[in-house]
Amino acid sequence: MRVEKPTQERGCRIFKALAVLALVVPQWASADLFGHRSQRLQDDFGSEIQGFAFTNDGFGGALAVGDFNGDGFDDLAISDHESLTDQHEGAVHVLYSDGTGITGNDELFKDFDPASGLTDRELEDLFGAALAAGDFNGDGFDDLAIGIPSEDIGAAANAGMVMVIYGSPAGLFPAGNPGAWRWRLGANGISGSATLDDLFGSALTAGDFDNDGKDDLAIGCALCNVSSAGNAGLVLVLYGTTAGLAAADHRIFTQDSSGADGTMLDTSESGDQFGSSLAAGDFNQDLAVDLAVGVPGEDLGATADAGAVQVVYGFTNVGLRLTGNQFWNEGNVDAGGAVELSDKWGQALAAGDVTGEGVDDLVVGTPGEDTLGLQDAGAITLLWGQPGTGLGTPGSETYDQSDLFDGEAPGAFDGFGHALAIGDFVDANGIGALDLAVGIPQEGVEDPQTAFNWVAAGAVTIIPGGFGLVPTSAQLWAQGFGGSAGAAELNVGQYYGFALAVGDFDGTGHADLAIGAVGVNGITVPGSTGVDAGVVYSLYGALFADGFESGERSAWSASVP
Repeated sequence: MRVEKPTQERGCRIFKALAVLALVVPQWASADLFGHRSQRLQDDFGSEIQGFAFTNDGFGGALAVGDFNGDGFDDLAISDHESLTDQHEGAVHVLYSDGTGITGNDELFKDFDPASGLTDRELEDLFGAALAAGDFNGDGFDDLAIGIPSEDIGAAANAGMVMVIYGSPAGLFPAGNPGAWRWRLGANGISGSATLDDLFGSALTAGDFDNDGKDDLAIGCALCNVSSAGNAGLVLVLYGTTAGLAAADHRIFTQDSSGADGTMLDTSESGDQFGSSLAAGDFNQDLAVDLAVGVPGEDLGATADAGAVQVVYGFTNVGLRLTGNQFWNEGNVDAGGAVELSDKWGQALAAGDVTGEGVDDLVVGTPGEDTLGLQDAGAITLLWGQPGTGLGTPGSETYDQSDLFDGEAPGAFDGFGHALAIGDFVDANGIGALDLAVGIPQEGVEDPQTAFNWVAAGAVTIIPGGFGLVPTSAQLWAQGFGGSAGAAELNVGQYYGFALAVGDFDGTGHADLAIGAVGVNGITVPGSTGVDAGVVYSLYGALFADGFESGERSAWSASVP
């Protein structure tokens, strides 16, 4: 797992302006996103990116960031249905970055059998529907886990698998050492069994849960049955070794889990969908990474699908254990929210230190939250991490768009909180707090020139971190606005902000942001439009926080934050 370090830990860097003016940047200087070099990435006609912009490809529906070739620059993995017949077979593009940012130098992976090397691409497999990057064998090269949630296994349609491809000096290399491998329930030393419509692999996250220097992989199976509870959900955890991920010591967690290390605080019930979302972070500052599991279908009393989040803590040398596990919901988080029908609290999760205390916090996305009487306008909740104790409700906060000074008001079906990402995007705050990007994929965006409202164009809000989040300094980005590349289209629904990922693509030491917009059209061949082919936009972190190099401003300044 790539961890964004607090800015105090970065050494001083020297940059040159106009090739003559050398500026020494203070250690606490932080990044500011700007649109000056924003990119539009798509595999349409004439693009350097392999593949085609077929209709309903949904390019950018899932994203993951890792340094797969160990050159010091983060690379970007992008999901793509890549389906001529709109049958969602699935594919994954890996775009390698260099000192200038993300390039068109890419690899295109499609499903195959690692044992034989033969293509194993089938209709509706959804290869790439979930992605996660981590160094599973500790060799210094990040590896890529690819969810294939609708893979058929024997007679069990849509049972699901996960493929892992390992990094090397040449990048991701299926026949490397270790070679690519596919994991599923009930095979290769993994307990359980693959059954109809499990969708195993629909959520993934990586983190070093046992603090041994090698990342581990958590795999969500939200529709797996648990005993007689249909679609109750489970999470499989595989641990990294010098030979890569291994079946030894794997563990399956459900809400019915119990053992010598404790008992899960809730129970498995039909429709809970435990494992729909996952996030890895060190919430108690003990160096072993912890796991947050979204349970959006959790019923609370008579309130159906209110949603919850279960947290399982990691321990050095032993990994994730039930000891001290937590069960959070809007009824026991003192953050101003309330338990309501179909909120599906926990549908999205992100972990990172947005409070600047040196310990990771948890942000919970609730795109189905009703706000000010507006259905599914969306909201987010911040749970503070605390050294030695983990996540706690003191200091917790809930925000919707009415709380933000980003120039937009909440709207029905906006889906604020559908996607979340944490990185050092915004102005220096002196305490090393990271910032939060929030996807609002169905946000209506008004053209400032014509006042035309682009329905469901989508947007992303960046909320600075500090002693908690700072909503009064929120920034809104949308395609063609705020300096982002692209332009809104006449067709309803571009869904800018559907997926988010953070990385340092140009090696400046500042966080950059990749944004999936799955509803943007593309050109399949001249004169032919690939409707909803999808696009990924990139925004790059700048050196100064006062507008230097901003696409929106022309002022030059020698001041620093």
